[in-house]
Amino acid sequence: MKAKTVALLTLPSLALGVLILLYVGRTHAKLDHHFQAFADRLLQHSARFAAIDQKLDRLLGQSSMVAAMDQQLDRLVQQSALLSPADMGNSRVDTRIFMINSQLHQASAPVVIVGDSITEAALLPSTICEQAVVNAGIGGTTPGLYATLVRTKGLLADMKAKRLVVALGTNNAQRSLSLSQFEADYRGLLAILVPQAEKVILAGIPPIEDGANSQYFDRSRVGEINRMIEDIAIQQGLPFVAFTGAMPTVDGVHMSPDGYRTWLGSIAGAVNRSLACGLSAVQ
Repeated sequence: MKAKTVALLTLPSLALGVLILLYVGRTHAKLDHHFQAFADRLLQHSARFAAIDQKLDRLLGQSSMVAAMDQQLDRLVQQSALLSPADMGNSRVDTRIFMINSQLHQASAPVVIVGDSITEAALLPSTICEQAVVNAGIGGTTPGLYATLVRTKGLLADMKAKRLVVALGTNNAQRSLSLSQFEADYRGLLAILVPQAEKVILAGIPPIEDGANSQYFDRSRVGEINRMIEDIAIQQGLPFVAFTGAMPTVDGVHMSPDGYRTWLGSIAGAVNRSLACGLSAVQ
């Protein structure tokens, strides 16, 4: 009886133990599964981190290459600046000033034509009345800006011109600029340049036509600017060149080849008359 009682008491305990073992086993299995999944994710992230690290290494390597190339370019710029001050490392205006002054130093008593992009783009004759011609046009300039370049940048330094033509004013017809200072700026420029030339000729500005660039200009200013330049010419006893007739352009402002023939013919004619030689002397 006692043995049977013990057996009956032991059976539930064994069953409970078995259940506990089964539960623990399943729990361990689930934990193993979660740990395995977590480990797999860590491996994936490790691979991604390794790829990112490799990309960073490549970027750092490229940055070093770029830095080395930048240093090499700096050395080339310095070398070029030493060999030719008008090349790399200088602005377009500085380059243009260098070229103008260089030509002035090569010529003896030249005919100098001062102007903006219309002058700079012109194919001027090499001589007029056996006097060398120097194109002193700088695109984008006005009388005030040109005077500033003369004063601060050494433009036209030590110039001794046989004849000096001033062909500035077109940029002052831009809508974005005021005309209030035009006359004062023009007179200020002449005060600097007149002592450096035997004689000075003032040229008006050509008409503005329909074209891609005409929207930036006020055509009504053309007549006003020309009247101011002509009044200054009369007051100072200087010849004045007026542009009349058709002057075709490529963009409403800058001359076409036909337009330049008219523009240059008028200017060369005025220089010829001032030098008292025939048109055939233009080469």
